[in-house]
Amino acid sequence: MLKVKKGSNVEILEDRFWIESNIQGHYADVDAKEERETLEQLREHPWEDVVAQRFAETFPWLYSIITDRGRSLFLDFLPLKKGGRYLDVGSGWGQIAIPLSHQGNVFCLDVTVVRLNILKEIARQENRNLNYICGNFLTFPFDDNQFDAVVFNGALEWIALGLNGEAIWQVQQQAMIKACKILSPGGYVYIGIENSLGLKYLFGAPDDHTRLPNLTFLSEEKAKMLYSKTVPNKPLPAKTWSLVEYKKLLADAGFEIVEIYGCFPDYKLIR
Repeated sequence: MLKVKKGSNVEILEDRFWIESNIQGHYADVDAKEERETLEQLREHPWEDVVAQRFAETFPWLYSIITDRGRSLFLDFLPLKKGGRYLDVGSGWGQIAIPLSHQGNVFCLDVTVVRLNILKEIARQENRNLNYICGNFLTFPFDDNQFDAVVFNGALEWIALGLNGEAIWQVQQQAMIKACKILSPGGYVYIGIENSLGLKYLFGAPDDHTRLPNLTFLSEEKAKMLYSKTVPNKPLPAKTWSLVEYKKLLADAGFEIVEIYGCFPDYKLIR
């Protein structure tokens, strides 16, 4: 059972499915129409066939992200407790949640009911029992001390999306402070994320989140200025940091860093 703070504005949509009232959000990889159509097909066909039909040729990068075993390879390196309670932030297509469910009880957090229903259908076909939370990590009223691990795989950099100009560093720090509070004693956070000083960026590759070159290694203020020149009237959607900055972010939130990995070619599809 999910533990939420007393008096919280959370509804139980159905068994193992909680929804934060007034939640608003969208998922970045496909639009709402594509989500609905995909869900309809999943209810009638094997999920691998649906994903291949919809994305293998038209969106091969997304197809790889959904289906490649390298997406969840980091789980082999985590000190997971058998039978533990785990929170997957930004659970997406279940690439982390489904393999993680072999270790314990997984709670999947995402921002739309349709997206979570897609995951629920995939999990049904994989014969896995998951828990589903529709909400925003920053505002969902989790009670403290209840998860053995919290996973932010490709999620922390986007955590300020839709907050209309708040400092991304501060929002990410708020998220880390909250993650620290909801962990059980001795619990872990895993973060899969880019290094803003990664070699490819220094050689001019565009930022993975904004598609702009020469942005990642800028300060947040200067990155916002560069982004606004290219995409007027929209706030910078995401920001990554250097290893030194990540260490400060985590230390200030109360964490002790246990291990740091450099993933080849990167954390998205580990080889």
